[in-house]
Amino acid sequence: SKDLTLVQLGMWPEMQAQLVKAMNEPGLVLISAPPRTGLTSTWRSALLASDRLTRDVVGLIPDGDFETEVENIQVKTYTKDKIAEVLRVVWLQQPDALAFPDLLQTSVVNNVLQDVTEEQKSVFIRSQANSAVEALLAALAKAPDKSLFAQAITAVSGQRLVRRLCDNCKQPLN
Repeated sequence: SKDLTLVQLGMWPEMQAQLVKAMNEPGLVLISAPPRTGLTSTWRSALLASDRLTRDVVGLIPDGDFETEVENIQVKTYTKDKIAEVLRVVWLQQPDALAFPDLLQTSVVNNVLQDVTEEQKSVFIRSQANSAVEALLAALAKAPDKSLFAQAITAVSGQRLVRRLCDNCKQPLN
C-alpha cells in the first residue's frame, strides 16, 4: 500500500507541523486513534514524517507481533520478561529516539521517562484509545512517578480516519 503523509490522512498542516516538531525534539510523544480507525496508518505516517535521516531511531516491538518496517528505523524485538534487558542494550547504542507500538509495562516506564528527561531522548508510543485524552490518561496510569511523566510528555495526537471508497471501487446499492 502507498504511504500517505499526515496531511493526506486529513491532519491539518499546522497540526502536522506541531507533531513533527515535537517528534524531532526530546520528549515523549503519544500517537493514538480508536480501534479500527487508522491507528497503524497514522503511526506509520508520523514515523515517516519524523527526521529519520539525521536521527537514529530504534523501534521496539514485542516478539511475534507483526509490524511493518519503516525505512531508516532499526527494529529490535523483546519478550515481556526481557524488556528491561533489551532496553538497557538499546540505550547503550545511544539512539536519538525509541518507538514503541504499544504502551510500556509499568516496570520499565520510569527508566524510559528518566532517559527522556535526563538524557534528552525522544520516545514515541502508539496507543489505541478513543481520544487523545484517553491515551494520555492510560499512559499516565502506567507511570509510577507522575511528576516525571509530566516533565517528559510533549505531545499527544488523537487521529480518527474515515475510510472512503475510490470512484473505481464504488458500487451502487440495489
